[in-house]
Amino acid sequence: MKSLLPIAAMLCTACTTLLMLVFTLAGMPNSSAEQLRNVQLWAGGLCGLSLVCVIVGIVFMAKDRPRQAAVVAFLPSAVMGLIFLVLLQ
Repeated sequence: MKSLLPIAAMLCTACTTLLMLVFTLAGMPNSSAEQLRNVQLWAGGLCGLSLVCVIVGIVFMAKDRPRQAAVVAFLPSAVMGLIFLVLLQ
């Protein structure tokens, strides 16, 4: 039961990453070459951040630290939420 929150945080991060990838890919067709490169870097960075945090969360779960695993696994979702809020303004 104690691993439910970290697993939910990892699923939330995966869904948030997918959402942000869809948003970045939706902006690609009408971009210049420089903007296209920036969008690709953003998408790669967000995927990399999510992947690293999920792996670290799994390591924390293996070491029987569910709270740290949940915090680390949820961190990319919080970062992407902040990015999304900034981009909306």
